Amino acid sequence: DKVQMLALDPASGRSMLWYRPGLSHDSLDTLMSDLGTPTAQIGKPVPGEPVSFSLWADPTLVREQTTAWARFRGADGRYDMYELGKLDFTGWRQMTAQLNSVGKRPAFPISLVAIVLTQPASGFSTKPDPAYFDDLSVAQADGTEAAIDTFENSFSWSAAPSIAAQQDEVTASSEVHHGGTRSLKFTFRTGSSAEVRAAYVADPNAPLPSVVSRDFISRTGLGLGSVTNLLVGDHVVPIKITRVADLFPSLDPGRGPYVLLNRTDLLEWLPRFTPSPIDSSNEFWLQLDPASDRQAIIRTLSGSPYKLTNITDVANELKLNGADPLIASGGSGILLVSFIAALVLAAGAFLVSLYTSLRRRRIEFAVMGAMGLGRSRVFAMLAFEYAVMAAIGAGAGLWLGLGISRLMLSFLDVTPRGDKVVPPYVLVTNWTMIGAALGCLGLIVLGSITVAAHSYTSASESAVLRNTE
Repeated sequence: DKVQMLALDPASGRSMLWYRPGLSHDSLDTLMSDLGTPTAQIGKPVPGEPVSFSLWADPTLVREQTTAWARFRGADGRYDMYELGKLDFTGWRQMTAQLNSVGKRPAFPISLVAIVLTQPASGFSTKPDPAYFDDLSVAQADGTEAAIDTFENSFSWSAAPSIAAQQDEVTASSEVHHGGTRSLKFTFRTGSSAEVRAAYVADPNAPLPSVVSRDFISRTGLGLGSVTNLLVGDHVVPIKITRVADLFPSLDPGRGPYVLLNRTDLLEWLPRFTPSPIDSSNEFWLQLDPASDRQAIIRTLSGSPYKLTNITDVANELKLNGADPLIASGGSGILLVSFIAALVLAAGAFLVSLYTSLRRRRIEFAVMGAMGLGRSRVFAMLAFEYAVMAAIGAGAGLWLGLGISRLMLSFLDVTPRGDKVVPPYVLVTNWTMIGAALGCLGLIVLGSITVAAHSYTSASESAVLRNTE
């Protein structure tokens, strides 16, 4: 299955991406952090400015169609491959590659990143006989030599990944060696041969840290910490799942699952063994100065020599949305007017209810006064009754309001074709405004009760009872 792949710079992504809560369970900063940081040193450093590279090899079998190469990374970030020769012999033999060839001289200092083996893809391997490599070294122009790796102490090599079920193996071996006590053992997997195999200097960022979509997890059956391979062109890219996200800016889930990678990691991995299938970026994010002429910049980018297409200006999109009266005024404005109207109606309903209730209870207050119950006690009783009523009413109103809002949102959260809106709408409640409204309503209740209690308890109890009789 095809997947969407977005390789970006996490540091730039933090400042340039539009993000909000609800797109994923994790924050944008967390997602970007999980993409890791680029490897500080790729490959094994090579001292000086050598003119040749050598190693000792024992193929154990005559491999006439297998050619060995040394791949280096220059100070300019360019990868170059230098031929060592065919493995058409048995027993130990020194193989040398010249680094000062015309047109292929690397930018020093350089680092050794891999020993690459190429062969026709039509072959078929039935024997797991390994090949051994030992005593990697370079020679300077003055004839001095320096060891790069003798495999005696630490061992930091791995086999290039393959999309096949079986994988090549690279291990340290004490069974066969040229000098010292150990060598690099390359075990060929059985089955159809690959055009390119390699033993590369282990990289802490290989497999590449990745953030994947939940759809990717459901389709592959993988989980956090799982390792799998992706195919970019004809290059195998190993990834390790470090985080699962739901939605991510600029990636449409309707187009399939997606994978996020650190751009530097990907660009350093693709040319690790052979030339990269991606020689340039195919998507650019620009952050313009607020005072710049946006239309002039768009015209320049659309014309020669850039000839960029599908340019999206976020500022222009927001401006167009604001030109729509329904979006400009928005549901928030309509809801604000409705909220104020509901608040006024609630306050009016409370005052009418309080007025009619107190008129019916005049005799009750007169009897309480005749029995010695003071005005403060009557006021406290009224305040308690209506405070409980107001609290129950406010709680029920909030619960019903949120429920009805979510129900209404479910009808709006679709496109004209019936698809879900991406990103989905999120119900945002302005609790500050609601708190202020409830506070105003509380003051109205308190003031009304105070005035009413004073008015209906100031009359003489005997007069009230006598008029009632």
